[in-house]
Amino acid sequence: MTATSSASRISCLSFFLFSSLNPLSPSLQRPHITLVYGAPHTLYSAQQTFTSLKHHLQSLSSQTLTPIGLVTDTELYGVNGGKMDMIWSEISLKANPTLEGIQSNIGRLFSLDDGAQKKDGSAPPPETSTWRPHLSLAYDEPSGGALNLKSVVKEFNKYEKVWEEVRIKGVSLWDMNGRIEEWKCIDEVVF
Repeated sequence: MTATSSASRISCLSFFLFSSLNPLSPSLQRPHITLVYGAPHTLYSAQQTFTSLKHHLQSLSSQTLTPIGLVTDTELYGVNGGKMDMIWSEISLKANPTLEGIQSNIGRLFSLDDGAQKKDGSAPPPETSTWRPHLSLAYDEPSGGALNLKSVVKEFNKYEKVWEEVRIKGVSLWDMNGRIEEWKCIDEVVF
């Protein structure tokens, strides 16, 4: 991780829960569940908030989530609200009241922004209203990449248990500014 001034602004901050599965693509550090995406904060305030939550997040170590589907899809910048160019694959997960409560609380904490503002002067909230639990498996470039549904199914058939349950192994805080390969892990807790 590159040293950054404590006043540096992070315009796209995310909380990831991660599993013990190996990544399918080099651009994805590890398969993960995104709890909050797009929360703007300074590096210092993000680290302080994450540190204050570490104790409470330990309760997630006992969580097991049930897979209910597999999706491989493409997003293109500017098309149907797309925010970047990428292809991805994910396992959809059954809703879990404990996880939904934690996601909602973290979303509220990070919507209490420390000064970031949109052009109209209002603080941009993190994206929490349309949250649906899913385990992100892999990201790739939409053209010329090797990721497709067949390759994902073939790889994950090696892990029979993944179709039955997904266990949470930790939580991490990410600066997601820039392209996928530019994302940086700010802090993490491994259970």
